[in-house]
Amino acid sequence: MTPRIEFLIPAFNPGEFLEPCLASLIAQTESDWRAIVVDDGSTEWPVAAAPSDPRITLVRTENGGVSAARNRAFAESTAGLVCFLDADDLIAPTFIESLLNPLCDPELAGAYCDGQLLWMFDSPESHQTAMVYGPSDDLFDTLATRPMNLGAMVIRREVVGRALPFSIEMSSASEDWDFLLRAAWQTRWNYVNEPLYTYRHTAGSWSRNYEKLYAKSAQMIERYAAASDGPRFSPEQAARARHHLRNWAAREMRNQAKSNGSWGKALRTIAQHPELAFWFALRLVRR
Repeated sequence: MTPRIEFLIPAFNPGEFLEPCLASLIAQTESDWRAIVVDDGSTEWPVAAAPSDPRITLVRTENGGVSAARNRAFAESTAGLVCFLDADDLIAPTFIESLLNPLCDPELAGAYCDGQLLWMFDSPESHQTAMVYGPSDDLFDTLATRPMNLGAMVIRREVVGRALPFSIEMSSASEDWDFLLRAAWQTRWNYVNEPLYTYRHTAGSWSRNYEKLYAKSAQMIERYAAASDGPRFSPEQAARARHHLRNWAAREMRNQAKSNGSWGKALRTIAQHPELAFWFALRLVRR
């Protein structure tokens, strides 16, 4: 039987995080789901995370990065609705019930909810825990301002098919932002005003690699700004996307430099991207 929704979960050396992620699926108030976990060539696989629920399928592949793992997970899926979770994500027990009920409207491309950050390390910003994504009449325009966590979204299969593949070149560097911009182009979505998604922000999260993420994201923004058809940024949207990216990068540079002394890394990044100098200086004088 084809499940109502499938959760597609890439995992590389997930450690202690995968088991609670899967437990949050098992705790759902709606039982008609399946999860496909793609082990992306892990060198250490936690015994406790071995799937015991028959709704959880484990697929093992050679290491190809998060984009390749997500593409493979979708190829293994059959459900009409999918959610791309990461191994360090959690969802509330009513996640499926709350997000799927509005999707009886076939014109909707999907649904999304708010989220919350669970900090797993000390940070100057650990007091910031809310991730508010909506409401929005135009999700593409909202995404131009800032990206959204994939785990907070349920997406129709045909919409995912049009937006795929996840970019291998951008893997672990805003490949999810790039994918969602294609998925959100000229589509309608339902917003659920509840924090039903939790992102466990770890010291090893890919967003900590700001050098690669900034470079690839900046190239992506210019690509959407220069596009003549299909998903494309207006000049105003491109300006907002650049503002978000530079502000985020400067904040991450400051936080890491202050927490672990990586000032040299920050200065090397500024040397490669001089446009960040002002933003970094501003972040140093601001909280």
